[in-house]
Amino acid sequence: MLVRVADAAASGPVAGAFVEVRTSGVLLGTVGCQARSDVSECLVGGGAGTFDLRIGALGYQTVERTVVVPSVSAGCCHDVVTQTLEVNLASAQPCAAPLQVDLFVEMPADAGASVSFSSSLRGGQATVSGVVTNQPDRQTAQMDVLFDYTTPDPIALDELIECIEGAIEGMAPVLINTNLINLNPNRGVTLGYRATLYRPRDASYRFRFRVWGNYE
Repeated sequence: MLVRVADAAASGPVAGAFVEVRTSGVLLGTVGCQARSDVSECLVGGGAGTFDLRIGALGYQTVERTVVVPSVSAGCCHDVVTQTLEVNLASAQPCAAPLQVDLFVEMPADAGASVSFSSSLRGGQATVSGVVTNQPDRQTAQMDVLFDYTTPDPIALDELIECIEGAIEGMAPVLINTNLINLNPNRGVTLGYRATLYRPRDASYRFRFRVWGNYE
């Protein structure tokens, strides 16, 4: 199966595009795509059958498609009929609130390796700190983040967190919708979130972390 992925607005290739392949609900694997002059091409191996695909990239909306790959009889054998799927990806803006944090973390390949990060939330004095940790299975990474809001100002607006996203190039991202939870200033509590993502097996990679919210 050949999946051809293009930018819906720019009509060109999509850097870091991926195809996640499932059949009967079972994950078969994730395929990275190669950028060409006009599109990104993803070659998905396998035999005949019905496959559920999730196609996406960092900064783009993930789309889902179902493809049936037939086989034809050729004398003593059956040949698979290669299918070609054309997909246009639109730029992702998963949440309505303003983007407050957008940072990248360079991760090593080693199992158990971890890298910390921190940032203020744009527009005020709330902060987020986190750590990305490669899991022992060498296929996943765990994201742990903690939000805090301490300010010397006697009067300050609440921070309303709408969405938290962790993403790894070539893999399906994770999006946490917090339903505009309040992070109150100087309340003495923190808000923590955890998620697990697939990562490239035994390879270094780039992790992207984003937060959408607003001070009100």
